[in-house]
Amino acid sequence: MQEKDQQNPKQLKGFYGKVNVSVKTLDKLIVIGVVALIGVLCFGLNHRGYTITFDCTGGTPIESQKKMYNELVDPVKNPTREGYTFDYWSRDLDGLDEWVIQEDKVSESMTLYANWLENE
Repeated sequence: MQEKDQQNPKQLKGFYGKVNVSVKTLDKLIVIGVVALIGVLCFGLNHRGYTITFDCTGGTPIESQKKMYNELVDPVKNPTREGYTFDYWSRDLDGLDEWVIQEDKVSESMTLYANWLENE
């Protein structure tokens, strides 16, 4: 009766009962998994958030910014353009969708376009 109650160690039950992998192979898989996870985390940290690009439409260039969801765009020095005065930023080239740097919050990557008033 005692022999009937004891299980053979090679007869494993459960989900992994039929998996036949050596410890050496499992070690390699774990190392590969950790390296892949670190790679994904590094990529995510370097590319996190949204990119705000400034198209100065002929004016002095302004560097793009990376922002997270619901953050404000950092204030930027207004671009300059000979014969024009900077007026405002907009989300469209026609200037119909004005963007207020200190009020509007980021919800996606976008390009902001400079709108100008011609000097008289």
